[in-house]
Amino acid sequence: MSNAKSKKLIERGLASVKSAEDTRLFPFSDASVTAWWNDALTASGEMTKDDVNPRNQLRIHGFRKFFLSQMSLVISKEIGEFLAGHSAYLSGSHRRYDDETVAAEYLKAMHMGSITGIKQVKELENELKEKMAEQSAKTEKHADTMIQIIEENMKLKNQIQEMHDLIIKTNLVTQNKVQEMIADFRHELGIDVNDEIKEYEEEVSKMTPKEKAAHEKEVKKGSAIAKKLRLKGKPPS
Repeated sequence: MSNAKSKKLIERGLASVKSAEDTRLFPFSDASVTAWWNDALTASGEMTKDDVNPRNQLRIHGFRKFFLSQMSLVISKEIGEFLAGHSAYLSGSHRRYDDETVAAEYLKAMHMGSITGIKQVKELENELKEKMAEQSAKTEKHADTMIQIIEENMKLKNQIQEMHDLIIKTNLVTQNKVQEMIADFRHELGIDVNDEIKEYEEEVSKMTPKEKAAHEKEVKKGSAIAKKLRLKGKPPS
């Protein structure tokens, strides 16, 4: 709160200047704390008024309620009331506590007083963040491995295609050489292709209709196989 606002509160009698004899840890009046609280609610847009009366719906007393509720989850209700300054609510056997006992009990439940979350929730959040980081690292590692596998597969595929093309090319060269050798061999033996054709036609003419039909069927089948072999052996354009 600004010095000007503090000065106005002092002038109105709602606050006073802290004296050297004041040993309070938080030397603030209720009016000062309420003013700070209202300023914070207004700045954050959380200031709301009750429909029946003009009081703020979010009262600062809620902090004490929250403190008592949280403390009672870990330590006794009486210790929580004592720490909150509610000595009037304590039974006779719990109205006197030494400082060491109170300090030890408070340390047990100190984490429960945080408005950002209790200890178990924070631990769970940290554990979840660690697991998410580990999972993210594993995912990245797996992604890198998959990319490497894909690249290796593409490389192998290209190598296989190159080998296939080479085999086809080699087969065509071999076929041409064989045909040349056969032609040379026929020429050396004096075999005339026209004579072979004439001889073949004479043999076919001697066949019965049934034999000729079966022969033509086999010829068509052989022609289809030869055509497939030629198409398969044709080099890519």
